[in-house]
Amino acid sequence: MLMKDKLCILIDSISIDRMLSGSSRREQALFRYANSDDLDFVRTPETVGNSLIRQIVQFRKEYTGDRSLHSIKIVKEKSSSDTYFGYKTEQIDDVGRLIYDKTELNAEERNSVELIFIHAALSRNDGLNLLVTSNETLLKNRLWFECHFPGGTLNIMTLNEAVEIADLFLKIRGRYSASCNHLLNKGYWYWLSFRTKVPFYNVGDPILGALAQRFVFLLMSVDEVGFQYFSGVNNDTMDNSIYHFNYFISLTSGIFDSLAIRTYNQYKLVFKDSNNPSRISLCNDTGKQFLKALREKHQALRDHIHDYVGLIKVIYLLRDTVLHREGLGQVCFESRSKDANWQANFIRVPNELVYYLRQCGDKKEDYESWTKFGIYELNGMIYLEPYKFAKSSVLVLSNFCSKYLHLLGFGDFIEEMEKNKPGDSFVQTAEVFREDNIGL
Repeated sequence: MLMKDKLCILIDSISIDRMLSGSSRREQALFRYANSDDLDFVRTPETVGNSLIRQIVQFRKEYTGDRSLHSIKIVKEKSSSDTYFGYKTEQIDDVGRLIYDKTELNAEERNSVELIFIHAALSRNDGLNLLVTSNETLLKNRLWFECHFPGGTLNIMTLNEAVEIADLFLKIRGRYSASCNHLLNKGYWYWLSFRTKVPFYNVGDPILGALAQRFVFLLMSVDEVGFQYFSGVNNDTMDNSIYHFNYFISLTSGIFDSLAIRTYNQYKLVFKDSNNPSRISLCNDTGKQFLKALREKHQALRDHIHDYVGLIKVIYLLRDTVLHREGLGQVCFESRSKDANWQANFIRVPNELVYYLRQCGDKKEDYESWTKFGIYELNGMIYLEPYKFAKSSVLVLSNFCSKYLHLLGFGDFIEEMEKNKPGDSFVQTAEVFREDNIGL
């Protein structure tokens, strides 16, 4: 999908219009990329209230004399296309009754099912790639649709998923965007991504400088795993995913170490074996005395570490497996049934990860076979999807680091710059980035 010439995005106007006002900043920002050279938007022909959706070109339904849908016409400023529909009214009605479990469909229900057939028609010749909707029925049945349409080329997804793909699609072409018309070099994009996620980071301290570099590389590694995730399931994408995932784990544990060392230095902590660097750790197992000494100096900071003990335990468990034990078992997994076919690159992980990830807020992912952090359980064994884990973990890590630095006494660097130097180029670019970038 990421290697196509253009990413084409079909918007279900009515359902997205209903949810957009309550959606995230990233989701709303996607529509400001409607004029991108690499992203091709089109929407269903309905009246909507949101101005961002209204600006997108509508497709037009062309009918035969007996009012059967004949083709889908898309007319843009510099191009036009006319795609043969090829499906019968009876097919749409049969699928609609099955999906909605009703003998009679109302107009909105029938139109929603017809939209799936339109998406299939437009996707026949490597055309429209994504159908973006918030229709619960369509999303819950998306694996069924993909299983029952010839070629399995349907990509029915939420707006959040479409934003994710669009971001990676642009990056793999070297387009690192603060906004649609504001391109950055790769390094600056990830630097801004880090600075806006961890605003309490302040430049100047060499230990925290190492944290910053690790965090920037961490964000790069998440996207590298994402490139593999959306490139299909095979031995190459599996190997590439594990390569970057192992680096992700090492970098995260390194970030924890940077915070521990800075804390040790700042509060001049003294404890048994305090001259042994391996004992200066946020991990309970190796840093027990360090954490006890910290409690006496800064109870709030020790409580903050405890609040994130689930993430810390997960990272050190995986680090121990990756660096010191048998490594991560790799599985190119395939699930097949009459109603759903899917594949995934999984890694085999210790069963206890499930408990600790629940402490991080892990739960079943909507419309997916795994959890928010990528956990999939089968026959008593625990598997992990690397991209889902990395993506969810880095957001939790960002919150942890930002508050940690705040508790160490650092101010919000960008906020203070906005007050003291409102015309500064870094501040202005950071403001644009925070408002309009569609990255993680």
